[in-house]
Amino acid sequence: MYKKLKKISNLIISIIIEIDIIYCQQIKLKYKLATQPLLETLPKDYHKMPSNYDFSHKRINWKEHEKDFVLRTDAVWEKDQLKDWFRLYTKVRNYQNFSVFILIQQQINIL
Repeated sequence: MYKKLKKISNLIISIIIEIDIIYCQQIKLKYKLATQPLLETLPKDYHKMPSNYDFSHKRINWKEHEKDFVLRTDAVWEKDQLKDWFRLYTKVRNYQNFSVFILIQQQINIL
């Protein structure tokens, strides 16, 4: 009787593991299909600074730019480009530590 129960439990565990593997593969496939068009549309050197970017500040009439809300500089431009690159190629995870609350709650329930 014990051997039969053990076989059944092992079978159930193996089925659960297979279902989990299939589910993970489907999620990876959906993620790959969702990000693929975006990666294909971007040029290979999109994160590089344009070759014709002008660093000079001479002969600029700053009175023409008085009404501008924000004057963007090359450093701000580079920062935005780097931020876009890291957002595209890295996955940022937001960890919320709920395990502490769960442990406290379990200890209270045990008492």
